[in-house]
Amino acid sequence: MVKTVVESKTKTAVLGFDQPFCVIGERINPTGRKKLAAELEAGDYSTVEKDALAQVMAGANILDINAGVVYNSNPNPNETEPPLMTALINLVQGLTDCPFVSTVRSQKPWKQVCKRPRAVHC
Repeated sequence: MVKTVVESKTKTAVLGFDQPFCVIGERINPTGRKKLAAELEAGDYSTVEKDALAQVMAGANILDINAGVVYNSNPNPNETEPPLMTALINLVQGLTDCPFVSTVRSQKPWKQVCKRPRAVHC
C-alpha cells in the first residue's frame, strides 16, 4: 500500500488508503481571491496569517501554500513567485508547526527554506 508522508520538524501527516482522513487547508492561495492577491502584492500578509491559524484551529493536518499570483505591477509569476513563496513559507512556519505542501514553478523557494533549521524534510 502506497503512503505519502508530509512532515514538519515536530508533526507528521501520513496519507494513504489505510490511514485516517487527512484535512488539507487550501486557503493560502490567491487564485480567484483578488483581495488576497492585492494584499500580497502590497506586502500585507495579514490574511495569510489569519487563514493559516484558522485552518489549523479547524483541524487541518497539512497546509497547502500557493503563491502563483500574477501581480498588476509584474505579470511574470516566474519573477514574483519565488520571493513571495519564500516569504509565505517563512511566515507560516513561524506561526505553526503544521506540515505544508506546495506547487511551485521554481525550486528556489524550496532551496532557501530547506537550509533553515525548522524546514520540512527536503
